[in-house]
Amino acid sequence: MSVLANLGEPLVDKGGKDWDRIGDAVHTYLGLPLASLPEATASEAAERILDRWNAGTVLSAEVLVEIGRRWTEWIDTTFPDAEVLTEQPIAWRNDGEQVMEGWIDTLLKLPTGDHVLVDHKTYPGTDPISHIRENYLGQLETYSQALERATNRRAPRLIVHLPLLGTIAEVKVTGLSSWI
Repeated sequence: MSVLANLGEPLVDKGGKDWDRIGDAVHTYLGLPLASLPEATASEAAERILDRWNAGTVLSAEVLVEIGRRWTEWIDTTFPDAEVLTEQPIAWRNDGEQVMEGWIDTLLKLPTGDHVLVDHKTYPGTDPISHIRENYLGQLETYSQALERATNRRAPRLIVHLPLLGTIAEVKVTGLSSWI
């Protein structure tokens, strides 16, 4: 696993009480069709989202808009012509009869037909690689396996977007159930 891109200075330097509200607000904003929103509409949406999630004490509409700008610019530069599919529902039953249902934050559908699986995490700390390794590899593996079963193609890239840190990390798959 490694840092793939730095999108700028961190936008938030620490977490706090009720941090799940911040995550919900950021995820809601990143779920919008940001590339097609005029700036005024994006700003109005950011304000409404912050109000809805009561997250305005930590984030501002300007910060949410900046998160979206950084994210869409990175996608346009890194994956030109990718179709951005947000909040994609996924359900899966593994060989052990365990059922998983969830939402993939973003799938980037490439012109080749491949998908890049993206998970947004609002971790505000200083060691994102260790944090991802300790907390999210199982989730990413499960989503990857579910996507592979649904599409008959393994996602060639798994990305963790840390919007508050301005960081994008890539999880490398070295073989079935082997992650670094």
